[in-house]
Amino acid sequence: MEKERQRVEELTRILNDANYDYYVNDNPKITDQEFDKYLRELEEIEKKYPELKQENSPTNRVGGEVIDTFKKVTHSIPMLSLSDVFTEDELISFDERIKKKR
Repeated sequence: MEKERQRVEELTRILNDANYDYYVNDNPKITDQEFDKYLRELEEIEKKYPELKQENSPTNRVGGEVIDTFKKVTHSIPMLSLSDVFTEDELISFDERIKKKR
């Protein structure tokens, strides 16, 4: 379990740093795909070992502070997310959800 605890600490640090770089500095240092992969790994470990979940875990919140230069935009058509699609089944499910909303 020590290995898992260390990985939780590492993933929490990586993801919190990535959130800060993205939301505050407007200067991402990892790709969205890398972020999603790390987040999914952290979620899986925390689900299996809930006692290892840290108070500052990025799974407890979304994003971070937003810099002032970001302007609000109202979209005429809702912007829908892929919801971290990693497999063909998840992609098919996403496609089906989108088609239902039309």
